[in-house]
Amino acid sequence: MADDSAPLPLRTQVRDVLDGQVDNGTHAVVIGAFVEVITAGHEQSGLWARGLFVDDTGAVKFWLFPRAFMRTDRKYLDGATQVVVNARVSVSESPALLVNHVSRSGLRDFLTESAP
Repeated sequence: MADDSAPLPLRTQVRDVLDGQVDNGTHAVVIGAFVEVITAGHEQSGLWARGLFVDDTGAVKFWLFPRAFMRTDRKYLDGATQVVVNARVSVSESPALLVNHVSRSGLRDFLTESAP
């Protein structure tokens, strides 16, 4: 059972990722929406998605690999649904979010806090 008294992880804004203020490999919690989503499949590993993740500060590429894709409700990829994303930041070629988990739970808590 989740500990309701545990502090929420710090929220990261897309602009911070794009500006290089977030190190490669850093865990990030970002609030926004998926847009320009392209899904594809691989015979052995399954479905995956890529596109842009946007918040009010910018847009960054995202990758949602098969394991995370299987756990993600497809309605969250519609471009209109605001979600909380847990991801690892990748800056190897260009900034991107490697998404581990997508949820709407806790969204209200994040939105009532001031952004860093």
